[in-house]
Amino acid sequence: MTEIRKITGIVPTNKAAVEAAFAGIEPQAIACCNWPEQFPYAPEVSFRMFHTGDYLMLRFDVAERCTMARVTEDNGEVWTDSCVEFFITPDDRNPSLGLRPFPEHEGDNRWSVVLAIPPQALFMHELTDWSGLKASVNLYKCGDKLSQPHFLSWKPIETPKPDFHRPDFFE
Repeated sequence: MTEIRKITGIVPTNKAAVEAAFAGIEPQAIACCNWPEQFPYAPEVSFRMFHTGDYLMLRFDVAERCTMARVTEDNGEVWTDSCVEFFITPDDRNPSLGLRPFPEHEGDNRWSVVLAIPPQALFMHELTDWSGLKASVNLYKCGDKLSQPHFLSWKPIETPKPDFHRPDFFE
C-alpha cells in the first residue's frame, strides 16, 4: 500500500500552485509491460499524486510515438485511444492535448492530464475527505486501437491477456 502525501492550501483551479505541488513529488513510472510477446511497445509514462483532503490530485505524463483521441462520448471506448486510467478500491477531464477528437498522430508525442477527484466521486462509499483513507490502486496506460497497441501498468498484472479491471492486482 502506498501512502499519498497530503498538501493543504491548494485548490484545483490555481494551476500554478497545483503545478508547484506536483513538481515537489517524485514521479512513479507506469512501466510494467505485462504481455511483451503480444504487445512489446512501451511508451514512457509516469504519474504523481497528492491529496488536499478535499481532492485527490493526479497527474499523468506520457511520451509516445503515436497519439490518438477520437472517442468523445461519456462512457465511450476511451481505452481504444491514447488512454491513461486510474482504478481505486477503498479499505473534470483536463488533457493537455485539448478536448477535440483527432486521428492518430505519429511523432514525438508528449502529453499530460491532471485530475482533481473529490472524495464524493466514490459515491458507493461515504467519503468526505481523502485524509487517512486506506485504499489499493493501480494505474494504466493503454492504446488498444493505435498502430502500436500497448498495455502498461504501474504494478504487475498476471493474466494471460490484458485485463486492467482486476482489484487483485491493485496495491
